[in-house]
Amino acid sequence: MTQDQDRTLLFDIVKTNINETYSPHNGSFKVPFDRVYGFTFSVREDGSSYGSYEIMKNNVAVGSAIGIVEGINIQQQVIRTVIISADKSDEISVRTHSSLPHHGLILSNTRGRSMFAGWLISD
Repeated sequence: MTQDQDRTLLFDIVKTNINETYSPHNGSFKVPFDRVYGFTFSVREDGSSYGSYEIMKNNVAVGSAIGIVEGINIQQQVIRTVIISADKSDEISVRTHSSLPHHGLILSNTRGRSMFAGWLISD
C-alpha cells in the first residue's frame, strides 16, 4: 500500500506512439505542434484503494478526478478527459493529486488497464 501525492504515473504498455511523443520512462507526452488536443486517462483501482489524479500541463493541473470506494470489495475506474490548447514542447502527464493522498493499488493487466491517451483535435 502506498500513500503518495504528486507522483507522475507511468503507463508502460504503449499501443500507439506516433513520432515517439510519449515517454513510458517519465510518463510525459511532449506536444509536437501548437494546436488543440484532447487528453484522457483512466486509472483502475482495487476495492481497498482511493485516490485523486490530475492531468498536468507543464506542472499545472488542467483537470482532476477522484475515486473513493474504500472498504467495498469492488474495483473502479477513475476517468477524466480534457480539451486544451497546447504549444510545441509542452509536457502533458498524469499524476496522483498534489494535495490529496493516494492510498492502495493502481491496477493494470489483461482484465482491465489503466490508460493515458492524447490526440490532435484541430490544426
